[in-house]
Amino acid sequence: MQSNKLQSRIVGTKKLFDAGYIKSFNDLFILVARTTIATHLKIGNARMKRLVENPQEFPAEKIKEIADYFGIDVIKLTKLIMRSKK
Repeated sequence: MQSNKLQSRIVGTKKLFDAGYIKSFNDLFILVARTTIATHLKIGNARMKRLVENPQEFPAEKIKEIADYFGIDVIKLTKLIMRSKK
């Protein structure tokens, strides 16, 4: 179960994403720590850091899990990741 503070941050991230303020994949982790998402995805922090630095390497099922976690559209998240290519 998520704390009220974490839930507020998740909702805040969704609002920022939906309003277009999230411009890069890394921006998703402004309000919700990368380690929190790594724990949710059941992946290690080192792997999560590597994936955030190279988001196009995220497996599709993990992208869906992130979208579901924040309550955001998976297609929009995928497009954001594709724009993040180096």
